[in-house]
Amino acid sequence: MSTSYTHNFLANVICRADFPVNLRLGSEKPVDFQERLASTFPKASEGVILQAEMPDGVPQNIFLKQPVIRWEFFARDMGSRVTLQRDFVSIQTQKYHDFKQFWNLFEIPFQLLRDIYKPPVITRLGLRYQNLLSLKGDAADWVGCLVPPLIEHLKFEHGRILTKDSHSLQLDSEGIHINFKYGVHNPDYPGPSHQRQFALDIDCYIRDDIELDDVAERLKDLNKEATDVFERSIGESWRQLMRS
Repeated sequence: MSTSYTHNFLANVICRADFPVNLRLGSEKPVDFQERLASTFPKASEGVILQAEMPDGVPQNIFLKQPVIRWEFFARDMGSRVTLQRDFVSIQTQKYHDFKQFWNLFEIPFQLLRDIYKPPVITRLGLRYQNLLSLKGDAADWVGCLVPPLIEHLKFEHGRILTKDSHSLQLDSEGIHINFKYGVHNPDYPGPSHQRQFALDIDCYIRDDIELDDVAERLKDLNKEATDVFERSIGESWRQLMRS
């Protein structure tokens, strides 16, 4: 996102690049990938992902798909991690500073993917920013922090205790798709909301084939879209908190 602020309220930032299934990753361990990644992400784990399908939505027809091996590589402080599967590589961090720093972090595993496994194309590229603002006070009072259209419904006098507030918009912008989720976050759900938290989850992605040399520029496009949605969502009180 934008580098014009001193602080942010990002709980998690994720970038993921999908590619056609790589048979080497389906049949052998990524030893070279791990060894060359170890200086930045020295801690590794291996797991099996089980997936199921339910044809026609009939529970009796459910069946398990072939298990998929997933490898994860963690930074020393466990604040960032790389995930590698036979059809995607991703990075996520809870210590986001700015977009340039984040790209430099993602470029490490992405370049290793190019060098070792040589995917012909990226089939989907996504960038997701999960903001979580926590303040003291009334869990339903966000005047000044968010633009009015996002919080007008909270004025509804329902005469009861708020337990959940969740909204979702799907947007398109010149080939970029955006899943925008927002609302009062309640970590105590289904109990009453005792904490004053608001979530802005902005997930931008491109589904078209992308040449590997174009990934950096397309990621900048995704960041631009995410930043615009974020700036259109927040009020001056939120901005002041990020400037302080």
